[in-house]
Amino acid sequence: MRLNLLLAAILLGETAAAADAPPKPPCENYEWSTAREQAAFAATPTEATSGATLDALPAGTTRIALKPLSEAGLPTAPEKAPKDGAKGAWLILPIAAAGTYHITLDGRLWVDAVQAGQTTAPKAHGGDPSCKLFHKSLRFDLQAGPLTLQFSGEGADSVTFTILPAAE
Repeated sequence: MRLNLLLAAILLGETAAAADAPPKPPCENYEWSTAREQAAFAATPTEATSGATLDALPAGTTRIALKPLSEAGLPTAPEKAPKDGAKGAWLILPIAAAGTYHITLDGRLWVDAVQAGQTTAPKAHGGDPSCKLFHKSLRFDLQAGPLTLQFSGEGADSVTFTILPAAE
């Protein structure tokens, strides 16, 4: 009986402590820091054209107009089957060093990271409904070499994104 009362008191104390904790600020409810992404999304994005090959990873955010999938010419079929009316865009980016990278975007789109003809699944992803700067952030382990980054989905005419080496 005493053990049950002790356990109940501990659980109630932990619940009360969690309820008293202040809420995290917007865009900080991720497993990793998004401070660099927040700074990037607060600035004006650079425009890019779908299908372009960039010489370097963008320093900030990049915006690409999406096209109907029948016109987008994605090099690889999206891993997630697109719905009717879906749009897409893609870029080729150089990955100078192997490592973990964060790809953060403003829309509810599917992201395919393709290297050497193989789609790489994200090792982690997260979203924060309180964040008005971006919708989600994904972590990918990437190899050095060209990366084809594809976006697909419905409900958007463009996508704004960052790709940054993981800080931690």
